[in-house]
Amino acid sequence: MPQLLARHKNSVASHWAFTLLSFAATGCGLLLDGKGTPDAGAGTSLPALDPCAARCPGRRCIEGECAAYRDCGELGEKVPGLASGTFDIDPDGADSSSLPPFPAHCEFYEDEGYTLLLKADGRQPTFEYASPLWTNGELLNPESADLSALEAKLQTALVVPIKTLLIGMRLNDEIRWEKLSLPESEESLRALFERADCDATTPVETCLLTNMGRSKWLNLVDGSALQTFCGREGINLISCCASARIGILGNNEQGCGSADSFIGFGGSAFTSCGQRATSRVGNSASCLGEPPQFYDLPTFGYILGR
Repeated sequence: MPQLLARHKNSVASHWAFTLLSFAATGCGLLLDGKGTPDAGAGTSLPALDPCAARCPGRRCIEGECAAYRDCGELGEKVPGLASGTFDIDPDGADSSSLPPFPAHCEFYEDEGYTLLLKADGRQPTFEYASPLWTNGELLNPESADLSALEAKLQTALVVPIKTLLIGMRLNDEIRWEKLSLPESEESLRALFERADCDATTPVETCLLTNMGRSKWLNLVDGSALQTFCGREGINLISCCASARIGILGNNEQGCGSADSFIGFGGSAFTSCGQRATSRVGNSASCLGEPPQFYDLPTFGYILGR
């Protein structure tokens, strides 16, 4: 009896090995009847395995070959349930050879995939408002496609289309995330910042404004503060003092012309009420209350998009 059982087990193992090898040899797999059974009349029930998924997790199968998805947004839609991490993406598509697939960090947040585009340290001037890195084609630490605290402007910032941003700010070991919907889609993060500046005299209809809400901006930075007035949020915001490539401005007076508080990315150093603010990412606020209070809270920030 033990010998019979051993032969039976070996026979089953050989059957499954042969079946899986035959399955993999077809490239994208056998035709299935929708129930995981090969449509060959053999009656053998198999799981609906995809050889592409086995060989190349996070990719798709095109004509028997593994190919990367265009970005993390498409990946998250086609392959739900993935853990955040590094995946190859191909923004110009598998049928184009102008830009080969390359690794990118994908953050899966609230069942949506977001591609990491840029990382900035609020204590450094690298990404202050006037930095050419916001609008030129140069990369910074392009190999740092992860959530480490190393500043980077990645290839994805130049080639991944965006309609929604996922912005995050790190304090110690915690990253606080918020989604920011744009009123218009853009071909890339770089193109977003190539738009004209939006100041107090700019017609509102020509500004790219958002409506994430004051409370969500404050939630990004622990202990942050904004002045009561202005409240304009969006892209390329400037005033006499505070500015932001992405963010919200506050003022202790009516209007936005003299705003001297902000939360966001791409701030500039400024002096107001005798205080010098230096945060390029995070929160700066002066002239707040009586006597005037001062906040300067730099953080490390992440910009992702889909």
